[in-house]
Amino acid sequence: MKKLLAFVLIVIASLLAIPASTLSARGQSVGLVCIAATGSTSCPSGVPSFSGSQGSQLTVTVFLEGSDPIGGFDVFVKTINSVLNPASVDLSGSLITSPSFTTECVNNNAVQGSCSNAANGLGVVEVSTIDASGNNVCSSPCTGLLFSITYNIVGTGTTDVSYPSNSGCASSVSGSDTCVLVFQNDGTVNGENVQIGSFANGPPDFSVTAIPNSLTLFQGGSATTQVVVSSTGGYSGPVSLTSSVAPIVSNGPTSSLSSSSVTLTQGSSSTVILTVSASLSTPTGSYTVTVTGTGGSTSHGSPVAVSVGTFNGVLFYGSGLKGLGNVNVTATGGLQVWTAHLNNKGDLGQSITIRISGTSSAGPYTATFSTALSFTGKATITFNTNIPSRFVGSKITYTATLFFGPSQTQSPTSSSGSFKVSQ
Repeated sequence: MKKLLAFVLIVIASLLAIPASTLSARGQSVGLVCIAATGSTSCPSGVPSFSGSQGSQLTVTVFLEGSDPIGGFDVFVKTINSVLNPASVDLSGSLITSPSFTTECVNNNAVQGSCSNAANGLGVVEVSTIDASGNNVCSSPCTGLLFSITYNIVGTGTTDVSYPSNSGCASSVSGSDTCVLVFQNDGTVNGENVQIGSFANGPPDFSVTAIPNSLTLFQGGSATTQVVVSSTGGYSGPVSLTSSVAPIVSNGPTSSLSSSSVTLTQGSSSTVILTVSASLSTPTGSYTVTVTGTGGSTSHGSPVAVSVGTFNGVLFYGSGLKGLGNVNVTATGGLQVWTAHLNNKGDLGQSITIRISGTSSAGPYTATFSTALSFTGKATITFNTNIPSRFVGSKITYTATLFFGPSQTQSPTSSSGSFKVSQ
């Protein structure tokens, strides 16, 4: 039994070294990892604000709420260390009651374990551990303390108490490399959202933070991230928001915000959505989208690293999807014969679905065709769909939508047209 338990612990511990790209959250519930005040029994309803005088200390907690069962975690927390300098961490009272394979890294100094992850550095705390029992420590919904951090307040100013992002971090935050990982005793990665905290001991101010602060998308696609605008030091008032993309290139990616301004009250926060889109002709490569908030004479920016990859799906090209201009249901047996002009930029055998949606005086018309492509590059395929007799004497105006791949991603191209039905 001891040998079996040791084996389980080693398997879970090895999870902490797996790159984020190889992990997926498979839990049933999506919990919340948050920054909270000491003694908290739940996550705050919004971004909490902390303050304190220079030369004193501040202790905050990293709290988990509403998660699937957990057997361990690996969480990084980051501050501006010229304002809040991390001094120590504490697992007392943690959900993980018997910590094992523990790493405690403070300001890139190893208290336990090693600071081998590139996300470590000045102002960063990493705590990773698993329960020595090899079991999950709570059932769903799992809520409780993960660990506490004590900071030395070494300066005046503002800083977020947030989570760094790094490609070397495995993550519970879907579609990101945010350095927050919560997992079960069998290695299943739980899905989690995150909520930051803020600190200010200077004049009224605000912060602008993108979570996650890195996005990956493909030509013809888009991706989104949340931008949290928080009052610090008692700031209240409007904050206007803009976004910009660099470098500026021909057909480069575009950015947009769900709102161009927010209004804050003291200690409050507001969230807007940043959408970054790339056309099929957007050059692949790395870009930076900066969201800038301006309140009065004060401005703050939050950069988002954007990677645009090559489109590897399927497109309509040329005339797209075309059928017979007139379908004589007697002559064709009630079938429309379609020709689809497709450009497969992915692998041989890629699956596609064409969904046809039409309107007519006889009512709506819908049809679906699915197949696996036997070619790459440009080619045509033909298929038939049934035209019920009720459409005789009407004109059907349609739009065809194309989906590809195992997850049936929608293609950025579609095709429209019309045909008559006779007898």
